Amino acid sequence: MAFADRYLYNKMHVEARLKITESMAKRSEQLNETLQDPALRAEDLSARYEREILKQINEDKLNGELEQIFTFYEQIILCRELDLCEEKVSGQFFDTDAQGFVNTYYPYICNVRKEWHNPEQYKKITQFYSPKLTCEF
Repeated sequence: MAFADRYLYNKMHVEARLKITESMAKRSEQLNETLQDPALRAEDLSARYEREILKQINEDKLNGELEQIFTFYEQIILCRELDLCEEKVSGQFFDTDAQGFVNTYYPYICNVRKEWHNPEQYKKITQFYSPKLTCEF
């Protein structure tokens, strides 16, 4: 339950999630238009989505907040792997949000891996929540 308390009440964590949510709310209409453009081929759509997400992160200065959230989700997975957290309880509290978050901000993960020359960065959360997503370098 310590993770649930941190997720819901830790000031830094709550502020990070709020900043990311507000940023996405400002851009959701534009992102939806991008995702629904029938003229784009699948590979073009993916590249355009990636550009839009990275633009959002840079313009709204979300790097620190994203690192904080991804690190939190990695800690949840580690807690589960070490049997320090109950699988069912932690899954019900975090899996839906974490999976959506990883899927939405996967371009950021790929960009970090590329910039830091570290293909292992955030590997634990991507394998756990979205194993089919891959980064191309």
